[in-house]
Amino acid sequence: MRARDAEVKRLDDIAATMSSMSRDIDFLKSLTSTPIAVKVIELPEKPKDTDTSPPPPKPVTHKKKSQ
Repeated sequence: MRARDAEVKRLDDIAATMSSMSRDIDFLKSLTSTPIAVKVIELPEKPKDTDTSPPPPKPVTHKKKSQ
């Protein structure tokens, strides 16, 4: 009897998973049927090896006072 209950639970889990997957598939199908507007923006090319930014600041080190 216990094996039958386990099999019924397993089949119920499979049915729930299939139902969930069916809802996911329906949702994905709705996305593909919805037109989506996309705006393409062309960015200017960055010049190579001409870095004009200032060098990074050097870390500040505090000298310990000798007592």
